[in-house]
Amino acid sequence: MEESKNGHRWGWVICCGCKDKETVSGTPKNAGTEAKRVRQFIRQHKGH
Repeated sequence: MEESKNGHRWGWVICCGCKDKETVSGTPKNAGTEAKRVRQFIRQHKGH
């Protein structure tokens, strides 16, 4: 996780293998959707 102080973005989840990143909002409109998006990113990048 890399922290950001820019707007409502809280930080990123970064794949160590391919350096792809997914933003994480500190104030998402829908927390459930935000969590699903982060979990999907983690599943897609597991094992990189």
